[in-house]
Amino acid sequence: MFPLALVLAGPAPADLEKQVSEIFQEQCTTCHDSGSDEINLDVAPSQLTSVKSGPTGKAMVVPGKPAESYLIAKLTGNGIDGDPMPMGGDPLPEGQMTVIRQWISSLAPAEPTPAGGGATAGGATASAGVDTSALEADLAAKRAAADEQEKAVQAILEEHCTVCHDASSDEVVLAGDLDVLTGKSSKYTQTPFVIAGDVEGSYLIAKMTGAAGIQGDPMPQGGDPLPADQLAPVKQWITALGEIKAAEQALADAGAGPVEGPSGPTEVGGPGQEEGDGCQEGFKKDKKGRCKKHREPTSEPPFRDMFFINMPTTQGIGKNTIQFRITHHFGRIGTERGAFGLDAGAVMSLGVAYG
Repeated sequence: MFPLALVLAGPAPADLEKQVSEIFQEQCTTCHDSGSDEINLDVAPSQLTSVKSGPTGKAMVVPGKPAESYLIAKLTGNGIDGDPMPMGGDPLPEGQMTVIRQWISSLAPAEPTPAGGGATAGGATASAGVDTSALEADLAAKRAAADEQEKAVQAILEEHCTVCHDASSDEVVLAGDLDVLTGKSSKYTQTPFVIAGDVEGSYLIAKMTGAAGIQGDPMPQGGDPLPADQLAPVKQWITALGEIKAAEQALADAGAGPVEGPSGPTEVGGPGQEEGDGCQEGFKKDKKGRCKKHREPTSEPPFRDMFFINMPTTQGIGKNTIQFRITHHFGRIGTERGAFGLDAGAVMSLGVAYG
């Protein structure tokens, strides 16, 4: 008789993700949908690998590491900012928690085989020295090319976007260094603004083209869409970022270890860049040690833009949105030697609406 070994295979990652999505739909998306100011869970769960908690700067999902994923912390109530989830409800059943943990574990990247390695008699992998100078030169060239493409994109954004999206913007900032966009997600859809190498998956492109699934209006707001010859450099820049990522991975696979990036050493495939205090880029710790959104002081005066809106309008203000409106009703416009109504006073009305 030969011994019989029984191997039980766990669910496939795709099946686990489907189950996790069903759990989110049942337990979470009543609040955490596309209109939420917090994390949007009404998306493919795999998108959470590029999303961080705003208050803490911690990665929501760290592939292969449930214990380090803030999603698990929020569901269990361990070491979190705020209340455990689901808000006001019972904790998730252990069966559902197990599925979520298994799904995160299934996302662990495969261990790369060192270049030039070979199997020893015991089955281990032995690595040999590899000359990585060609890979390093290729990476440097790709970074230089991406830097030039970024300058072209900055010029386009300066022309069309930074009037609203400057350093004082409550939305995404499109002025200055654009590398920050690879670590930022839309606060409405939780979709990353720029996914290196994935043009169609980048929310920046979706907003510029008015693609399905965006929140609000296409950009530039109230203006004509960007012409194809100006969209092309943006797409080329995103593609170039993907080529850098691939070159970094090739260098790491060759046994070079952590790749030295423009801002210091980075682990290839890691959950994202963090500030020195442990907060996500754009956030800084307050006196209580919590990560809060940081805005650089600006000399720009408030209310530097004017928006003319024909009221009333049939357009809704959106879900989970508060609108505060001040209207001015001028009289005697067009009178002889008048000042377009400004010489006759105005009736001011205040209004508040909630969507």
